[in-house]
Amino acid sequence: MSVEKAEWEAAVRKLYGGTFAYVATGPRRHEDWRIDVLDVMRRAVGDPRGWAGLADCPEGYSEDGEEGPSYPFKELTPDVLGERLYAIEPEAAAEQLVAMAAPGCRLSNALPLFAEGLDELLGLARSLVSRHGEAPEFFTNVPQAYDDRHPDYDATFRTWHDLTVYVQDIGLVAVSDAEAGVYWTFAPEH
Repeated sequence: MSVEKAEWEAAVRKLYGGTFAYVATGPRRHEDWRIDVLDVMRRAVGDPRGWAGLADCPEGYSEDGEEGPSYPFKELTPDVLGERLYAIEPEAAAEQLVAMAAPGCRLSNALPLFAEGLDELLGLARSLVSRHGEAPEFFTNVPQAYDDRHPDYDATFRTWHDLTVYVQDIGLVAVSDAEAGVYWTFAPEH
């Protein structure tokens, strides 16, 4: 399944338009995908296709209050980023994208927020996933993925590896040969 610009942008707006979120994609320019992901988090690159993402979070301040392009993401090294992310399966990535739109990152919490049912919401998420081609890799900061490449997104996550200055941040990284995508939602409190 491939996705066109209008469908992908509509899915981004539908799932995350009412949340505190950051969705952006950048080009793969390095052998180490973690460097490309950090470039996307730092807003150092634009979308290689010119597609509109979502940056419903402030930019321009670092965690110590100084200006910095990566805010609200912490200044991370590739090694630290790699230590805080775990590989998950494509269908788990779609489930997480839906769960990220809801409080507590739970699939069941998303249903009351949308008129669509779970199948339709997962269809939107699969549109986002399909942007990344035939053999993408997906990574999450949810520690339950350490030993389960398909975590239960209806369970209550009590922990996650924070990559931002917020008390809760749940994210997904999508990596293909051509692009690196960052999908992140935040609790707005520090």
